Amino acid sequence: MRNVAGIFAVVAALGAWGADDSWKLPLEQKEQALEQNARERHNILGLYPSQVEIWPDSGQPNYTTRGHCDIAHAVCWSANYLAGCSYRYAFLKRSGAPAEVLADAKRRADEVFEAIYRCQLVTGVRGLQARGYAIGRGESYEERIAENPDNIWYQGAGEYANLRWRGSPSHHNYSDSVHGLCQYYDLAAEGAQKDRCREAIDALVGYWVDNDFNIWHIGHEQKTPILGFTDGKTLNMRIMMAIAGAKAALHATGDLKYQAAYDRLINQYGVRGLKPFTTEKDFDDAEHVFCHLENLFRIETDPELLAAYRVVLDALWANHKDDAQSLFTYIRMAAAPDTADREKALGEALFSLQSWPTDTTLQPRMSSLKPELKPPYPLYAAAWDNEYIWKGNLLRGDGWLSRIITEVSVPAEDPLVIYALDQNGDIYQSRDGA
Repeated sequence: MRNVAGIFAVVAALGAWGADDSWKLPLEQKEQALEQNARERHNILGLYPSQVEIWPDSGQPNYTTRGHCDIAHAVCWSANYLAGCSYRYAFLKRSGAPAEVLADAKRRADEVFEAIYRCQLVTGVRGLQARGYAIGRGESYEERIAENPDNIWYQGAGEYANLRWRGSPSHHNYSDSVHGLCQYYDLAAEGAQKDRCREAIDALVGYWVDNDFNIWHIGHEQKTPILGFTDGKTLNMRIMMAIAGAKAALHATGDLKYQAAYDRLINQYGVRGLKPFTTEKDFDDAEHVFCHLENLFRIETDPELLAAYRVVLDALWANHKDDAQSLFTYIRMAAAPDTADREKALGEALFSLQSWPTDTTLQPRMSSLKPELKPPYPLYAAAWDNEYIWKGNLLRGDGWLSRIITEVSVPAEDPLVIYALDQNGDIYQSRDGA
């Protein structure tokens, strides 16, 4: 056998970022292509797993327990996707789109809502939300690869017996879900679906409001405080998520217990008359609070609270105004059209969308070696992770670099069969010479 040591697979990545020219397509065509990709390759009964492995034989993902999809974060990305689906439907309805196009948008929004609501129903505990689910029985991908797998996967019961769901919910799971549900409730839910969404919001927020602001895990052996570690008086991003959740539940249900929870947080954390507010630059929390503020600016009517939320928005914008993040920019400009450097920010936000490729396969990027490129990078050149495109990805030029290969072996009888050993001791096989 021939041995070749010290090969660095990252070399192949040097020119890889420019291979896909789909970013040059018009925005309308790209939206259609990306939506088709979401339906065909990120669609577990409507649930959106952000990262999926495509099986070579079928060219399709495997949504069963035998496959590998990023289910641990699926309810979050599905909720954000639901917000987008809701806006799509509202825009098409307002713009007089053809009936069949409008009906398709409505069906899709309803389907994604049902998937998010199913994350509650599959647990068998009202308001307890799964992170996501796979189809089938037996060990999930996490349970197969973990040396000491936590007891966080469970089999559904009753009509959900053929779903295996991921437990251990976080405050972020509840935050993203109520944001997306509120958008759907206002923009897309109609008739019976509006009633179902109201019930979903009531159960979700009520679960922590009724449990002294705690999310109890299955079996009541562990809990996640919705407010986290707090001094009980200083407003922070996590408190803002809870405030927005309580307001969304009050908006949808009218239940006075949510008014009480909302008032308690507003008063305890000094929101009225808020002047200074600072927060560290964190793309994860920023995504949550930007999206919540979008809801709050729509559903809150108290001028004093709206002024306080503008203070929070100003602090977030100070952190992210130079990041070319389209989502953050459009939320900011809708709420604060008087923003300084408005045209600059809008131009950068538009270019981020214009430079978005339709091929969302994760590939190595080494754009820092290109002297003509500087952060924030065009989307086709950025090391985005497909988890959620706005998490600082436009500021990273390098990522997804291949592991260092320490040894390669090729059988003498067949040069198309290649074995590669990486620095971690893992062995890979190719049967086509690639």
